[in-house]
Amino acid sequence: DLLVTDLMMPQMNGDELVRRLRLEEPALKVLYLTGFSDRLFKEKSTLWQDEAFLEKPCSVKGLLQAVSLLYSGKIEAGPNS
Repeated sequence: DLLVTDLMMPQMNGDELVRRLRLEEPALKVLYLTGFSDRLFKEKSTLWQDEAFLEKPCSVKGLLQAVSLLYSGKIEAGPNS
């Protein structure tokens, strides 16, 4: 249901991985983790509705918030918020 991928990988970039996986699963939600957000937006002018990105390094709280935004459109308050 959710792909968490780095943008820069050895065999193919994360954007290409997403493109290939969406051929089989068009509703796939995607969270790009990247230290290269400038490269992400160089390849894509905007993110799709079910896509988000998070700068590396990220915290566990930031990761949970990004996933919450992808699934519900809002940040869910956790027990330690």
